[in-house]
Amino acid sequence: MARLPTTYTGAVRAFITAHPELTATDTPALVQLKALAKELDADPSQGALQSQFGLVYRSLVKRVDAMANPVTTDPLEAELAALEKR
Repeated sequence: MARLPTTYTGAVRAFITAHPELTATDTPALVQLKALAKELDADPSQGALQSQFGLVYRSLVKRVDAMANPVTTDPLEAELAALEKR
């Protein structure tokens, strides 16, 4: 089994590496996640930052899942999703 990251920063790096389908649209959330990870590595006792990190992380996970399994019945939305994957 691969060695798991032991820091928030390492976990974020592993997440980004594992999901190359993330796009420029995801950049603001990724920047925020990286900034929160840096702060949490320095002081992991900050509960509010842990909560914010979890929210941002879960929103990115949902986005990755939605890109992998698009649920759409609108033909235009389906075409736009297909174009976004190119």
